[in-house]
Amino acid sequence: MPSSRLITIDETSIAHAQVIRGLLESEGIPVWLNQESAGTAIGLDMFSPLGIVKIIVKDQNAEHARALVDAYYRGDLQNDTQEDQG
Repeated sequence: MPSSRLITIDETSIAHAQVIRGLLESEGIPVWLNQESAGTAIGLDMFSPLGIVKIIVKDQNAEHARALVDAYYRGDLQNDTQEDQG
């Protein structure tokens, strides 16, 4: 069985990391979040090196995951329901 390498595709705040994890998992991409345990324990944000969260995926999913993350940051994934209701 071929082994998969794990690739860090982004480093961000915990809030963005949680949203991105949900996005990627909704597309069937397994995701791991990695943050220095001290940052988690004392609640640091991304303005501290201990507060940065790494978003990690398998190498075979990295290209698709990066494209989704880029679309997220550009705002291309926004829901148009507000425009439909207004």
